[in-house]
Amino acid sequence: MVRLCQALMVSLFVFLCACKDRINNPEPLPATPLFVAAAADTAVIERGIDAIPEENAILVEWHDHEEHEIYYLYRRKEGAAAFALLATSSDTSYLDRVDVGTRYYYCLQAENDAGRKSAPSDTIHYMLLPKANNLRISTEDSLQFHWQLQGMRPVHFILRLFDESRNELVWLSVIPPRYQGVNEQITFNRDRSARYDPLTAGTRYRWRIDCVGAASWSGSESGWHRFTML
Repeated sequence: MVRLCQALMVSLFVFLCACKDRINNPEPLPATPLFVAAAADTAVIERGIDAIPEENAILVEWHDHEEHEIYYLYRRKEGAAAFALLATSSDTSYLDRVDVGTRYYYCLQAENDAGRKSAPSDTIHYMLLPKANNLRISTEDSLQFHWQLQGMRPVHFILRLFDESRNELVWLSVIPPRYQGVNEQITFNRDRSARYDPLTAGTRYRWRIDCVGAASWSGSESGWHRFTML
């Protein structure tokens, strides 16, 4: 029922905007803008609506189009009755600083150089989860990655390890939570999927932990942690 009401709200918004514009000007509307499709959680190249490592914010991306001069990004916070204008931009992305644990909905409208507005886009949505924190490594017996998480456990974690100098992905591993308090850990290359093993002495690496939630389009990305192999 909630999804049906949301769909009706967006449809009504599209209908009213389109009708108003067509009455005033019979020329065709500009092309409807398109959001960039979100990449899979395990994609090496991350695109589309997503969390970011640097702060509690949602990155929203859309495709450029030769007809479009200005974009109007609208947002509706979960529980709000209607969309409100969030940003007016000539860029094709927006970083929205938001609250953790609340779902946000976005739709987009474009304007051409004649001042005509398109029909609104489809609606996309995302909810930030708490970030993994206190990232560290240990090397007593083997290379171990450690992190902590307070609050609701995700469906799984994703560890991304890069060679910093080459900006090359060395290891990407999907890790189920252990449900043993706040502390989590994993041994390097436990799943035998790393590009190479062992890591190279004197090389600087960076890694982070993504949390993937049970609800659709929900997650977080920790800040990057860097280390040099001795």
